[in-house]
Amino acid sequence: MDIKVSMSKRQHGDLLNALYQLSNDLYSIDSDVESKLNKFLSEQEKIMLTEFAKEMSLKLDNVESVKAIVDEYDKALRNMNVVMIRIAYEPKTEEINNIVKRFNTYLDHGVVIDTKVDEEIIAGAIIEFNGKSYDYSVRDLVNKILGTNKSMLKKHSTTSTDAVVNVVENMSSTMPLKTQSSKLSVVVPHSERTGGIESDGFSERDSVNIVKQNNEKF
Repeated sequence: MDIKVSMSKRQHGDLLNALYQLSNDLYSIDSDVESKLNKFLSEQEKIMLTEFAKEMSLKLDNVESVKAIVDEYDKALRNMNVVMIRIAYEPKTEEINNIVKRFNTYLDHGVVIDTKVDEEIIAGAIIEFNGKSYDYSVRDLVNKILGTNKSMLKKHSTTSTDAVVNVVENMSSTMPLKTQSSKLSVVVPHSERTGGIESDGFSERDSVNIVKQNNEKF
């Protein structure tokens, strides 16, 4: 059976840990099944487990059925595919949650969303899944624009996103900033310095669109 709900890597790990603790405590006699579920699972996790139980035609009303459900749920969680999103900054929890929501809206199966900071991509994102990598960053584009004359960037900190944008804007007349293969453009994404995602920058919608446009099955 498959998991229908996407989640962040942290949520995935927390849920596996909660299921492990619940499974180990099921046969203790200090409380009933409902109390054990409330002890180890959040309200959202209980809802997810209940939905999974319905697909198994079981109910969370006795120890034996809960044990069977938890074991199958654990296996399904461990078999989930991972979507790696490499971006140039450390995303906030709210941003990761928004990405997860997008995947839940547009995909009919769950995936684990993992993020990795890679400042060298400058802006945009690199999406990795199913052993394939799709580069929607502006790293290569900026390198083409600058050619061998990278001293312009060396005048600024590599994490100064405003400086990168200024360099690209100053040279925009010699090369188009947007590509046909992506909706992304040379605009700085959210960071501590800019305070928000700039217009036309990489967003959680782009990550889902990339997956859908490449017509991949996780």
